[in-house]
Amino acid sequence: MSPDRASPETVMARYAECINRHDFSLLVPLIHPDASFWFSSGTHNGIEAARAAFEATWRKLADETYWLEDLSWIAVGDTAASCTYALHWRATIDGHPAQGSGRGTTILGRAPDGWRIRHEHLSPFPPIAHPSVQKVCPVVVRGSGRDQEILVFHHPQAGVQLVKGTLEPGEDPVTGDLRELAEESGLTGRAAAVLGTSDEIVDGQL
Repeated sequence: MSPDRASPETVMARYAECINRHDFSLLVPLIHPDASFWFSSGTHNGIEAARAAFEATWRKLADETYWLEDLSWIAVGDTAASCTYALHWRATIDGHPAQGSGRGTTILGRAPDGWRIRHEHLSPFPPIAHPSVQKVCPVVVRGSGRDQEILVFHHPQAGVQLVKGTLEPGEDPVTGDLRELAEESGLTGRAAAVLGTSDEIVDGQL
């Protein structure tokens, strides 16, 4: 048995590592020939359909970095295993930085020559209902104490401004916050905290 397929855990670790090499031939030994992949782009059955889907994503997401977090094994048996996880990616699209996240489920089966992925289902996180939130304002700081700085920019009509933007339909505030930050400043990262909400607009507000 190949060391890379000695257990479901090693297969998933190797799989996540190889995805960032953007070379599907490295993934082939980890995927069953009849595997089924359910992505936002559609259903892809079989190794060649999976290859086409992966390579199309790599062409669209230049320099993509992909990683998994909070991986949890919900079932591990002698011949089958399944895990769930949060997925994250960071890339360049049409020359602009972009990032995203979602959730996934992977099912592996044990063959005579080792464990292989039989099914993968990736989807966005379900939207969080925030009916009153229409706009977001990411606040970026660096340093501490008297040396602390906050990210602002000078708008030609409105003067000094924080990064702000309008949520897209069905978008939760944290996702919209990070999207606006990337679009307007080129910065990417993770939200450290939700500072709060306001239903008031004050004249002269920064």
